[in-house]
Amino acid sequence: MPEQFHYDNEADLIRSVINGDLNASRVLVNNYCRRAYNIALNDFELDMVTADDIFQDLCIHLIANDFRVLRKWNGTSPLSAYFRTIIRNLIRDHLRKRTEDPMDPLDLPEAVDPNDEPDQERRLIGEQLALCIRNATELLRSRDRELITLRHWKDFSYAEIASMIGITINNVGVALMRAEQRLAKLVTNRCREWL
Repeated sequence: MPEQFHYDNEADLIRSVINGDLNASRVLVNNYCRRAYNIALNDFELDMVTADDIFQDLCIHLIANDFRVLRKWNGTSPLSAYFRTIIRNLIRDHLRKRTEDPMDPLDLPEAVDPNDEPDQERRLIGEQLALCIRNATELLRSRDRELITLRHWKDFSYAEIASMIGITINNVGVALMRAEQRLAKLVTNRCREWL
């Protein structure tokens, strides 16, 4: 059952979030934001990691620019419908980006099964690409390198990373996105022959 605390209606809840009420923020996340995860998993059939990314993107999106998205809700339609639209748009944007750039530079080639006897040239290219990506990562600033290593190679959650390096979860998302963009540029320039 949704948490209500002392909020008379959805407009009161949103006003309270914008005014910095932590209970209101908790209610908003628990009752509305978590739907992003379920929509990504169930409606779009995305994997759990991608659904987690969508949830993080939604949280960042909602607080960006002094709660601009929350301020745009006019109260004439249910807040859940408004959130569903925002979530679907975020998921579509995420899928569109994935389609536009099918080679994610952080996706290392899969390990080769020695019993499969794969095409030797393909295996060597995969190994070279993995090495090139790791070398490109070493060229990043230490903070970028740390973020990418913790998230993509050690599979820590945003919350775990935030507590390890002493920044907020939202800042982890923003900093990681920027680090990934810098790595993508390096990989595109330095690893072109292996892509």
